Amino acid sequence: MRYLSVSAVKDITRAARARFIRSPLPRYMPYLYQTYRWERPSAIILPTQNLVYVPVPKVANRSIKAALADFAGKPYTDPHNAGWQTVPLPQVANLSGYFRFTFVRNPLDRLVSCYAQKIVLYARQMQLPLLFWRYGQRFDPEMSFAEFITAVAAIPDHLADRHFRSQHTFVYHQGGLLVDFVGRFEQLQPDWAILRQRAGLGDLPHFNPSPHQPYAAMYTPELARLAANRYAEDIRLFGYGEEITSLLG
Repeated sequence: MRYLSVSAVKDITRAARARFIRSPLPRYMPYLYQTYRWERPSAIILPTQNLVYVPVPKVANRSIKAALADFAGKPYTDPHNAGWQTVPLPQVANLSGYFRFTFVRNPLDRLVSCYAQKIVLYARQMQLPLLFWRYGQRFDPEMSFAEFITAVAAIPDHLADRHFRSQHTFVYHQGGLLVDFVGRFEQLQPDWAILRQRAGLGDLPHFNPSPHQPYAAMYTPELARLAANRYAEDIRLFGYGEEITSLLG
């Protein structure tokens, strides 16, 4: 009997999944979005280096993972899959002796990046399977930014895809901050320099630039208000109120 190679099995599985995602079937299975309830984010732990990184999607995630993989001597093709050792987020608070860090981003800017990459670039221009297919017809490759914001604003965090789930749900647990250092995407290089000095990390490469105009140009006052209400806790906890208030008109 001839057996398929591992790579052949992976190719067949990937093709089957792609056919399923492109089929009309998910549109008739509206309960699929409920599966987000059971997704549990985790943190990356580097025991030898005494480091813990809490990844927040759409906040230089790939770049930071690449820098950590280089620092730890981990070979990788995709830094997301570098053989990471992970721990559930609630356990991060109990890791004594580790330096724990994360990065956050202006929530309205993060939404623009998410739309530009996942909807416009990947689904519309590259015609890849829509990342948010589990929501059925709520998301579409041809949807406008206003339609995207309206859809996201209607989805609570416990049902939200990680790319637009509120950032505080990654960084806080039961009201307590999980990390020792919260860097900001808006001052990525200066804050990374602090980590380099503190932990001896190397340079930060730049991955996944999302081509789009400055985020403020994407919002009308009404859209900004809708997004600000959706991410009010992020805005409050991470200090983005003054910047976002200027968009509300």
